[in-house]
Amino acid sequence: MTVGGTVINSRDIVSIKLIRQSDNTRSNGNMPVKGIVSSELIMTISTADSFQPNAAVRLRVSGKADMEFCPHFISSISRRGGLVTIRAFDRMRMTENDFKDGFYTEDKEPYNTSQVLGDIASQCGFKPCELSFPAVDRLYYGDVHGKKCREILEMLSENGVGVWHCSDDEELRFTPLFSMSGSVGVNVSESAPLYIHSEKGPFEAVYAKNTASGEVFSAGSGSDFRRSLKLSGKLFDKDRTGDVMSLAAKKVWRSFYCSHADISFAPCGLTEFVFGDIYGLISVKTVIRFGAVSVYAQAETADICEDESDYTDVFGYELLKKIEGGRKYGSTVITDKGVGFTSDSGTDLRKADISFFSALGDRITQFDGVMMDNVMPDSIRKLSDTVTEFVYGKTAYKLSYDVSSDGEKKNIRLAKEE
Repeated sequence: MTVGGTVINSRDIVSIKLIRQSDNTRSNGNMPVKGIVSSELIMTISTADSFQPNAAVRLRVSGKADMEFCPHFISSISRRGGLVTIRAFDRMRMTENDFKDGFYTEDKEPYNTSQVLGDIASQCGFKPCELSFPAVDRLYYGDVHGKKCREILEMLSENGVGVWHCSDDEELRFTPLFSMSGSVGVNVSESAPLYIHSEKGPFEAVYAKNTASGEVFSAGSGSDFRRSLKLSGKLFDKDRTGDVMSLAAKKVWRSFYCSHADISFAPCGLTEFVFGDIYGLISVKTVIRFGAVSVYAQAETADICEDESDYTDVFGYELLKKIEGGRKYGSTVITDKGVGFTSDSGTDLRKADISFFSALGDRITQFDGVMMDNVMPDSIRKLSDTVTEFVYGKTAYKLSYDVSSDGEKKNIRLAKEE
């Protein structure tokens, strides 16, 4: 083991009694659908040496298993007699730093997401590496300005559906849901019992709520919350929801616990533990413990705590869309194409003449009808006191109305001339 530059062989721990314990913990939320996996190193050593806060500590283990972890940075030091306990975190701790966004201005948006990730990696001291993020290919000024590096990564992770972590060679990496950064076989005969608490899936539907607009997108088909994956994020849209469905389709998430899994190495990030012929057990909280001649892990994924009440809003949104779809409010119509406008007084909207707003991107919209208040006509010709002809781009419209006894216009009519 390497601590502050002093090399200690783990096979000699018991005889020299320099290290009482050494743990490495990597943890995330229940299901790693978003966020950051950080690694914490806890060790107790017998030494008179002093250590500086935030100093780098590198852990190397040899013996039954040879491992070397990336540097961890001391967050706290406590001493009792001749024993010193050190707690240190890996480089993900540096993502708490403010993002230096001097280059990023509104006139330069949008920005390539790969560039933003490269700057985060550089500012936090990660090793230079290729960082692409297909789920979100561009970011805007509001996404990065005044944010911590962690906040930008978390926003990306919720739309990418996965977690960020630091590899053992100090690269910033993203691992999608249902994936793992490493897989380790367990020596079942030397391990404590494996307990599988519950499972969710196989997934048949994904519901994703856009937290910026309140809109809910769905992919797949299913009303059983046990087979539905609920997500949220400010960048979700229909296409991204479909991408997640293709990732999650027919997959199962299992909650499990093992207090002592005998392993040969400790991979970084999210770890899949393989017990004999049982695969797909991805631990979101792993504590690696280094003994005199062995390495073992406490691995777990917490019980799934969702119930039907958690899905009330998304299922309710789907029901509301079905009720509201095709309903006419005055001149406004809600359809699958979005918000439209029509003067048709009938109830069969399939035969109605409807004009729609369309989003072209970059906050530019178009309207496929004519907006009388905002568009100057090519020509105006008064045909009578109550009839006027307007020409817009070779198309003529006739506006007519009646006049009441008190001089008020009524029964205003607009017709396109053939």
